[in-house]
Amino acid sequence: MTNYSRNELLDNVSYKKIVFAGVWLYEGKPGPVISIFGDNVTIDMSAYNRPEATGKIVSDNKISVTFKDHDTFTGELVDYDRIEWSNGTVWNRSQFAGVWLYEGKPGPVISVSGDNVTIDMSAYNRPEATGRIVSDNKISVTFKDDSTFTGELFDKKRIEWSNGTVWNR
Repeated sequence: MTNYSRNELLDNVSYKKIVFAGVWLYEGKPGPVISIFGDNVTIDMSAYNRPEATGKIVSDNKISVTFKDHDTFTGELVDYDRIEWSNGTVWNRSQFAGVWLYEGKPGPVISVSGDNVTIDMSAYNRPEATGRIVSDNKISVTFKDDSTFTGELFDKKRIEWSNGTVWNR
C-alpha cells in the first residue's frame, strides 16, 4: 500500500478530495480504506484478501479506480457518506471515521475499528487520543494531554464535544 504522511495528504488535496479518504463500509462491515494524494487514489482492499486498487480523482465527487483483480469502475460520492460505483456496488462511510475540520482547517483524523476509536491529533502536535463508540451518535474519547470528553454526532457532519469544541466535515 502506498503511504503518504498526514501533512502531505493535507497539503496536497482540497477538502472536497479529502472527503473520499478513510474507512468505508461494504455491506455494513469496515473494509475498503481510501487514501488520496494529489489526484491519485489508492484503495486498500486487504480486508477482502484482494489486491490494492489504484486510480484518479475525476472531479470533486467522482473517482475512477482500477481493481486489479476485476475491472475499472467510477465511484460517485453521494450525500458525503456514500460512494455509488458504476457496477452497482455501494459503500457507506463509517459515521465517525475520516478527516474532520476544526476552526475551518483539516486536522483531526478519526479511525474506527469495531467499537474502538483512535484520533490522530498530530496536526496540532498533540498525542493520539483513544476511546470507544457509546451509541450510533456518541463517542467517549480520552485525550492523553487533556481529559475524557463525549462527542455527539449531528447530521453526520458535526461533532459537538462536551467541552464545547465543535468539529465539522
